[in-house]
Amino acid sequence: MSILTSTDKRAVLDLLDSIGVPATLNDVCEGHRFPAFAMNQLAEGFLGQRDADVFGKTVEELAIYPPAQAQRVQRRFEECIRRGEQVRFEDPAPIDLESERRWIQATMTPILDATGIVVRVMVTFVDVSDWKRAEEALSDALTKVLSGFVTICAACKKVRHDRHDRPNWLPVEEYVTKQSDVKFSHAMCPECFTAWNGEAPTED
Repeated sequence: MSILTSTDKRAVLDLLDSIGVPATLNDVCEGHRFPAFAMNQLAEGFLGQRDADVFGKTVEELAIYPPAQAQRVQRRFEECIRRGEQVRFEDPAPIDLESERRWIQATMTPILDATGIVVRVMVTFVDVSDWKRAEEALSDALTKVLSGFVTICAACKKVRHDRHDRPNWLPVEEYVTKQSDVKFSHAMCPECFTAWNGEAPTED
C-alpha cells in the first residue's frame, strides 16, 4: 500500500484535478498488484466510481471491466513497469453511456523514484468514441464501395454504374458518394501542381 500520507494524497488529488482529463494514480506493489491510490473528479464522473471507493483496489477487484479486459489492463500495467516508459492503447470504456458503446484512449505513465525504480503509474484517458464511430463508418463505407468488381474506364477513369440494366459512367467521386456516405474535397498533389503551374508548390 502507498506510504503517502492523507495530506500528501490531498496534494496529489489537487494535482490530478488540474490535469483537465480523467486520471488515476496507481501504486506498484509486490505480486504484480497495481491498486488505485487516487482518482480525480473527471475520472469519478467518467467511470461512475468515487475516489474513496476505489482506494487500494486493483482493476480486477473493482470489477468495472469484464474479466478478460481487466487482464489486458493488468498486462499493460506490467508492460509499463517493464519498459519504464509510457504505454498508450485504445479499449472499450468500462461504462457505456445511454446504451451506446464508448471507447477510451489511455496513456500509462510510469512515476520513478530517485533510484529510477517505477513506484507508481499515472493513467490518463480520453473518450474517443466519436473517432471510433467515424472510423468504423468509413471502414464500412469503403467495404461497401470496394466489395465485388468495379469496372473503370482505362482512359478517363470513370466508373461503370449500371442502373435498370443500362450502363451509366460516373466520375469516381460521384460513384463513391452514391455508394456510401463518403464526401470528397479537392486539392492538388505536388506533381500535378507542378505540371499545371510550371513550378513546385510552396511548403505552406
